Amino acid sequence: YQPSQEHEVQKLLGDLNREPGEFRRHIRRFIASVMLTAAYGYRVTSVDDPFIEMIERTNKLILGPGLPGTTVVDHFPFLQHIPTWLPGGHIRRHANLAHQTAEEILNRPFKFVLEHRAAGDAIPSFASTLLSQYEQSEGNDPAQLKRIIDVAGSLYRAGTDSTFTVILTFMLAMTLNPSAMKKAQAELDAVVGRDKLPTMADRSSLPYVECILKETLRWHPPFPMGISHRSLDEDELEGMRIPKGSIIMPNIWGMMHDEDHFPDNQTFKPERFGKGEGRIPELDPTLAIFGFGRRICPGRHFADATVWLTIASILHAFDILPESKTEEKPVYAASRFYTGAISIPKPFKCRILPRINTSSMPSFEV
Repeated sequence: YQPSQEHEVQKLLGDLNREPGEFRRHIRRFIASVMLTAAYGYRVTSVDDPFIEMIERTNKLILGPGLPGTTVVDHFPFLQHIPTWLPGGHIRRHANLAHQTAEEILNRPFKFVLEHRAAGDAIPSFASTLLSQYEQSEGNDPAQLKRIIDVAGSLYRAGTDSTFTVILTFMLAMTLNPSAMKKAQAELDAVVGRDKLPTMADRSSLPYVECILKETLRWHPPFPMGISHRSLDEDELEGMRIPKGSIIMPNIWGMMHDEDHFPDNQTFKPERFGKGEGRIPELDPTLAIFGFGRRICPGRHFADATVWLTIASILHAFDILPESKTEEKPVYAASRFYTGAISIPKPFKCRILPRINTSSMPSFEV
């Protein structure tokens, strides 16, 4: 997927160069295209693409009431049986609508793959690869085909909002912390040079950019309460009984802001993850951010590569500054983020100014 990721990052840089004030919409399009290209070979070329609207509508319906395991029905299962016309029936009406929308978001892009495979012009993708394997095995099992549809759908449905949130959080962090941005840019200039963009091959040579990625994840994790789990057996933790079948929520926010592990935890400080003589880096946040056990994010390596390449390229190409030149450095506050299953930064303004000669880089005009 690396060539596709690099192509989409270059298009994002071109979009930001032309319309910096619309950075939120362009980042949304970028993430949708990365995910849909990988899953279905579908490139999103416009911020008004119908698939973007469909993804946003689905996420609001499904994630609005809370993540699985956290909704009122999870705690009071009898509510799912209340008829839609009775008081409290709105829960079932919402569930029915969410189910219909979820089916649409699975079937519409999959239909796109089928149509283009039949026409012989399908872009290689996760779904097309699984379909080829299915056909080569002379598959005629509807259940197996349904699993392919579901797995392909989960690749982009689960990754769009979380990746979007991380990149927006990075943009906000750079607006608030110009010294960290300048230090990363100096590293990029020294390693990559100013006549080309960074690639994944440069990653191991850019330790401070790596620190910025880790600190972005720690500073404001996209899923503050993680993904719910259920205990398979009865257990005990520090004298507290955990019955079998208990819903367990990992407090990711609490872990990432534990003063014992992350001193001065409200401050955006990438240096905390740096290596040096006689220095032990603080705990790697990716050990918790992507989940745990059997429900750990299966797309974590893809997401990690996408986010790293994006923030490295944006840092190299642009200065990200407060809206006003005379504005004092704003202070971070949790009120800058929406509360919910996914904690997305509220709309904010910034100046995105080119710092390298874009005319010598045709990739900016992809």
